Amino acid sequence: MVNGLDMRVARWCAGLSARAYERATIETMRCHVLVEEFEGLLGLAFRGSAATRDWLTNARARRAMIAGGVSVHQGFWESVDGIIAQARRLDQRQQPPPVLVTGHSKGAAEALIYAWRLAREGRPVAGVYTFGGPRVGDAGWRRSYDELLGGVTWRFVHQADGVARIPGWLLGWRHAGTEVLLPATGGVVARPRWWFKAAQSLAGIWREWTQGRLAVAADHPVERYVERLGKS
Repeated sequence: MVNGLDMRVARWCAGLSARAYERATIETMRCHVLVEEFEGLLGLAFRGSAATRDWLTNARARRAMIAGGVSVHQGFWESVDGIIAQARRLDQRQQPPPVLVTGHSKGAAEALIYAWRLAREGRPVAGVYTFGGPRVGDAGWRRSYDELLGGVTWRFVHQADGVARIPGWLLGWRHAGTEVLLPATGGVVARPRWWFKAAQSLAGIWREWTQGRLAVAADHPVERYVERLGKS
């Protein structure tokens, strides 16, 4: 188990999430996962969107009802469903190590779903670190997820990253885990207040605009997360 927010682990997870765009250990048409070990933990990084079929998965944004009356993004659920059997065969040791799950963007959403499924099966999940992830499910999903993994899940958001703000809250979509903001003014802020997030988003938008960039897009690439965490 990773005790609390560990920035060293966060930096390693961000790097693994970036490397997942370059290669994969297990993959299907919809899902690509890179697996590496880290200090006795089995790290799995889910790749973000890199091909047309990934965007088609993102577009399947209807919520599907799953176990326990919980509903989640249909495309992300089906994407993870396709790699579960392969993932179970990754480690055949009698006592497989705890899992450290991570991912960026689409991969962040898939990481949450995968970690939740593992926890429900009784597999130890040491930690979940995601970067620039969209909302995954409804309020029931958030309650179920946080009961199982809320204490070990850290959801990083870089400044004004637009992907972390979709699908819409007013449409019933909810985030799970603990938000960790990488604000425009630097540093790291866990559980930021809404007014602080709003002020930092405006500051980030202004800063990117003065450099000729659109903040909601410029703040999203995994390289920006790696860079910011390297300075934190």
